[in-house]
Amino acid sequence: MAPPAGAPEGAGAPATGKGGFVAVSSASSRLYFFVNGKEYNLTPGKDFMPETTLLTWLRAKGLTGTKLGCGEGGCGACTLSASSYDEMQDKVVHRAVNACITPVCAMDGHHVVTVEGIGSVKKGMHPVQQELSDRHGSQCGFCTPGFVMSMYSLLRNNATPSAAEVEHSIDGNLCRCTGYRPILDAFKTFCPASEGEGANKGKGCCKSVKEGEVPPYASVPEIAFPTQLLPGAFKSAALRLEGDGCTWHRPTDLAGCLALKASHPQAKIVVGNSELEIERKFRNSTWEQLICTTHVPELNTLKTVSGGLTIGASTTLTRIMHTLEDLVANQPVHTTQAYKALLAQLKWFAGTPIRNVAAIGGNVANASPISDLNPVLMACKAIFTLVKVDGTTRDIAAKEFFKERMYRQTHLAPDELMLSIFVPETRPMEYANGFKASRRRDDDIAIVTCGMRMALEKGPSGIVITDAGLAFGGMAASSVNARKTEAFLAGKPLSHDTLKAALEVLPDDLPLDATAPGGMIEYRRTMSASFFFKFFLSVMKEATPELMDPADISATLDYKRPVSEGLQHYKETGTKIITDPSGQAITGPFDVENGVGKATKHMAGDLHVTGEAMYLDDMPNTGYYGAFVGSSKSRARILSVDPAPALALEGVHGYFDHKDVEGKNAWGAIIFDEEVFATTDVYTTGQPIGMIVADSHALARKAAALVNVEYEVMDAILTIEDAIKADSYIGEAAVIQNGDAAGVLASAKNVIEGELRIGGQEHFYLETQASMVVPGENDEFTVYSSTQNPTKTSNFVAAAIGVPKNKVVCKVKRMGGAFGGKETRSVFVSMSLAVAAQKTGKSVRLMLDRDTDMCTAGQRHPFLLKYKVAYDDDGLLLAADLCLFSNGGFSMDLSRPVLDRAMFHVDNAYSIPNLRVTGRVCRTNLPSNTAFRGFGGPQGIVSAEMYVEHVARALGKPAEEIREKNLYASRGAVTHYRQELVDCHLREMWAEVKKTSDFATRRVAVDAFNSANRWKKRGLAMM
Repeated sequence: MAPPAGAPEGAGAPATGKGGFVAVSSASSRLYFFVNGKEYNLTPGKDFMPETTLLTWLRAKGLTGTKLGCGEGGCGACTLSASSYDEMQDKVVHRAVNACITPVCAMDGHHVVTVEGIGSVKKGMHPVQQELSDRHGSQCGFCTPGFVMSMYSLLRNNATPSAAEVEHSIDGNLCRCTGYRPILDAFKTFCPASEGEGANKGKGCCKSVKEGEVPPYASVPEIAFPTQLLPGAFKSAALRLEGDGCTWHRPTDLAGCLALKASHPQAKIVVGNSELEIERKFRNSTWEQLICTTHVPELNTLKTVSGGLTIGASTTLTRIMHTLEDLVANQPVHTTQAYKALLAQLKWFAGTPIRNVAAIGGNVANASPISDLNPVLMACKAIFTLVKVDGTTRDIAAKEFFKERMYRQTHLAPDELMLSIFVPETRPMEYANGFKASRRRDDDIAIVTCGMRMALEKGPSGIVITDAGLAFGGMAASSVNARKTEAFLAGKPLSHDTLKAALEVLPDDLPLDATAPGGMIEYRRTMSASFFFKFFLSVMKEATPELMDPADISATLDYKRPVSEGLQHYKETGTKIITDPSGQAITGPFDVENGVGKATKHMAGDLHVTGEAMYLDDMPNTGYYGAFVGSSKSRARILSVDPAPALALEGVHGYFDHKDVEGKNAWGAIIFDEEVFATTDVYTTGQPIGMIVADSHALARKAAALVNVEYEVMDAILTIEDAIKADSYIGEAAVIQNGDAAGVLASAKNVIEGELRIGGQEHFYLETQASMVVPGENDEFTVYSSTQNPTKTSNFVAAAIGVPKNKVVCKVKRMGGAFGGKETRSVFVSMSLAVAAQKTGKSVRLMLDRDTDMCTAGQRHPFLLKYKVAYDDDGLLLAADLCLFSNGGFSMDLSRPVLDRAMFHVDNAYSIPNLRVTGRVCRTNLPSNTAFRGFGGPQGIVSAEMYVEHVARALGKPAEEIREKNLYASRGAVTHYRQELVDCHLREMWAEVKKTSDFATRRVAVDAFNSANRWKKRGLAMM
């Protein structure tokens, strides 16, 4: 940093370092930046530690609007805006960044703007905040500040964004409960009317942007970028920020950078910190020296040169995207094929806040086997330039940089840095593309990724392949080239026969063992071949269209998602029941504010969008922080526990386990089959053995990792199938029977049998399990908890610490999502904290880290259905014998009522006169599964649709026909659990939906499309 004139840090004479380069001895030891217009000039070790994240620092300052969701830059709850003067663009740029992975050291010379800085309920809200609140864009509100700041950052750079740019800006933000329609509705009001919300809304839509109207942001005065950070008043200088165990260096030229690397060979290079923070948090990695290269001009160059594009290793992905987009738009098409391939990958690379800070060199040198970019660089003949600490450079081809099939190993020497990446232009008749398969499109890691390039020339007998580059990620321990297939293709004609033969060679290049890490072996093999097939056909479509079968065209189309849109139709009636003077009820409609049928905004909506809504971890804390010592084994006997190494740390105030429980150590939602702290045995990974209490969350977590636990490991049961084989169940079998299913099945003409496996699902509430227990006078305790069940929480806390129930009060202000996951699984957190609070006499709090939460809190129950169904030739269901098995985890929790609910729903909407359903809860050594929205209903309904679809396939009839034929009658029907259905309108509803949706016409259109397209298909269903 270089503070304004008069600051104590002066420039000193440079000293000569190794290799003749200049090492800056006068690097500043102060951190200078602004937050919401307030100036900070900080001293490392006193005001912060170099490894401190911006999120941690801000929240310690009381700016709690920025939330901790995942701690790894994946959810966007911590998004804020970081502004700085960009000398290359000669303007101030505003970037949305993830505060949870951004080092506070990286903010030197920046103006940080948090959600509190742009508006408040009392002083007035920013238009982004106002629109999001008014348009019902929040529910739990935990993710809301992050959405606000992503949109704010976009508007600061572009006051009239397109709808596509709006959607792109929030691709790094997750919302678990509200849904994206109202959020996008709110944000698209800032688009020009030609493509914003008003463009696709009809007459009568509220708050549409009318043609000619000024978008709400056009004339808003914003918080000014500090003049102290503008050129003339501020110039970035070298930094040396030294803490207790880590020193942050920020050189401002290549010479200084190489000198630091020479002096500290083991130092880690950091730009966006997106990888190092993950290693620090989840692998407990530490580094004594960090070298930040964000201010080294030679590493941040981005320029077109003869024959291609040179990209500095520290250039951010966002800058690269913008440059590539300009080149693709303005250069000849045949020269930009490699650029298009990179853009195809960058579009789905992480989210906007990550791309804004992450550097291409870090992604390359990290050598991830599922890297999105490395296969493209390898296929497109990119050249990496490496520089030694003595200043000498060497070039290496991208395809030779990675040590093949060696996990995260490269040919980068310990005394080298990556200087730049050269991406060559493509030639006429040369094609390239990038592909990626992941569980979702936006912001997700790849399962299989690849880059492909093919060069052609016209030969005497047609088009011939002269050269090919095929590189894959996710198919080995490193990114690999398909060398045999590349060699095979050289000199071959561009034809279907060549494609078919190459597909026979490709598996030899990509051998994938059945036990390969990551699993999904067949899927990965199929995807690698499918991507090659798609690319080859797309090249044929361009170079030899006359050889293409029109039915194959659909295989060549790149995925493109149109801008999303949604409509919500409702009538605002304002109906209300009132009474006349005699007490007689009178029914409206009346024009009543907030009446039934009125669109009413969330009572806390304004607080959500301004960051003023307080969640548990936002509450001030004057006590201690807790961290679980959890089991690292799925099933084991505890031999010994030694907390001494943890207790030796300064600031650690105790270790507590089952010996410290003064009340009852047993608990459970229905039966007492769990322990607050494990005594002799552990039954699942993450099961609490004890709790460390310390001065900070980070220290408590560090100390907990030092507690030594010795185990006698035992065989674990993990799957439903394993549990069935071992006869491992919780409780007795449940049976519901109606009619004579066995008899009808024995004599029926048509019988099908099958199985269905339904996986689990993480709740992924944005706010993890969190609680704080505050001891009071006379053995009274106040529990602040993010729980759906305050009554059960207070009762079990009282039982654990051995006090009467009336001595414990549980308070719940709000939750950052729950979905059933905090109905019972929140309780053990409060109980454990209460034991610690009772022993220390101080308040103790804990908000679980995302990884700990997902390892301990359970999820939606996985199910296994085994079915046998009888039906007649017309598809009428006659009988069904169904067996449902749920994976309950290691304890009962709410597994039995969840199973019961599933058993009630196995008929869905269908009348089956003879039905028998049996249910069992399987005991496994997984975290106890629990309530989730639907509470077993979805599993039962999916089970019914499974066997109905099977019947339809067996008869060769549309599934809709079988569904309609078997719907419950309007009157007189009785379910398998003996409930008579009165005024059942299923058949009438089915007929209405079928008619209003014009289902028959649409079915004809879908069938016609599918007949004309061999590889791309459309689906249509009604249920």
